[in-house]
Amino acid sequence: MLRHTVLAILLAFGAIGCQDLESTAPVEAEASAAPVAVKKCDGKSDGPCTYFDKAGRRSVELEYKAGKLDGSWKAYYENGKAASAGQRENGKKQGKWIFWHPNGQKRLEGSFNNDMKDGPWIQWSRTGKELGKVTLKNGNGTWTQWHDNGQFKLSHELKDGEVSGATTYWTHAGLRSHTATYKDSKRNGEFVSWYENGKQMSVHKFHAGLKDGIQRENYKDGQKRSESGYKAGKKNGNWTDWNPDGTKKSTRSYAAGKREGAWIELHPNGEKKSEAHYVASVRTGTWKSWYANNQLKSDEHYDNGKKVGAWVTHFENGTLKTQEHYKNNRREGVAMSAYPNGEKKSEQAFSGGRPDGTHSTFYENGQAKAVDHYKAGAKNGVSKAWFDTAKPRSTGSFKDDKKHGEWTEYFANGEKKSVANFNMGVREGAYADWHANGQQWAKGA
Repeated sequence: MLRHTVLAILLAFGAIGCQDLESTAPVEAEASAAPVAVKKCDGKSDGPCTYFDKAGRRSVELEYKAGKLDGSWKAYYENGKAASAGQRENGKKQGKWIFWHPNGQKRLEGSFNNDMKDGPWIQWSRTGKELGKVTLKNGNGTWTQWHDNGQFKLSHELKDGEVSGATTYWTHAGLRSHTATYKDSKRNGEFVSWYENGKQMSVHKFHAGLKDGIQRENYKDGQKRSESGYKAGKKNGNWTDWNPDGTKKSTRSYAAGKREGAWIELHPNGEKKSEAHYVASVRTGTWKSWYANNQLKSDEHYDNGKKVGAWVTHFENGTLKTQEHYKNNRREGVAMSAYPNGEKKSEQAFSGGRPDGTHSTFYENGQAKAVDHYKAGAKNGVSKAWFDTAKPRSTGSFKDDKKHGEWTEYFANGEKKSVANFNMGVREGAYADWHANGQQWAKGA
């Protein structure tokens, strides 16, 4: 019950200036929604009670009578300062209510009559400057607001306590910022904004507070930036973006908030950069990307969101970079990679998405770098490595991804570096170590 009561009060005073009364998010809107300590606050008991937030801080003090909020209400910020204070009668807000900034400065002050804002209401900045005021009768009146430098900001009508009709907003410098139309304190109709140079920044369309229809945005010089579609607050229809020079940047589409159909990106020179396909936000079909010179960069395939078939990538010069195969989102068969000069970089066998078989790597000069063997995703068997001069670097064996048996390592000049025995990754038994000049410096058993 408290959660809904608290939010109702916040919404009630927030509606006075709609989105122009910057919310300070007092602690009662957050922490007390899940109190950890209460006193007679089960919604049925009479008398005063206190709610605490999850950190144990006092959040709201209020009173109940016959199961309804009746009597004083006082809420607090996390820093312990008062956030709001007022009275309730038979569950309804009544009389003077005061709201404070977190620094203790008064933020809003006004009165309620049977839950309806009534009489003068005043808003102040964090530094104590008056920012806005309205005199209401039965929730009706004209709200006027200023910037903290005294510059006029806006004026709009309140009907039954809700913002209604058209409003123009002005900047600190006295320039037109945006216009909006409201109904029941929700944006309804066009919301138009301008840059300081007078160029139109955007035109957004709303219905009952939700984006609805074609939305347009422009660059500061007036050049079109984007067009997007919404229906009842959800992304819908075609979306297009443009570069500052007017060339098209991308196209995409949505259906009821989900990605749908072809999504295309373009390079600044107009060449296609990428093409992707969706069905209800699930990846499907062929996905491709290209370099600005129109050379294919990648070729991928999806089936109902899962990777399938051959996947390849290329360097900008057209040579093959990687090649792998997928089945039901898992790598299968041999995967390979290459250097820009076309020389093979690696070759790895997979089964069921795990490495299984020989894994070979190579230097850019074509010389073998290492050979390992995998079984069910773990290294098993002989492991060998070489320097790019073809001289041996190490020889040994793995068992279940751990060094097992005798391992020998070499310096680049061919001299032996170390010999040691391992038992499931732990060195044990005889060992010896040498300097690069062939001089032994350690030996043990």
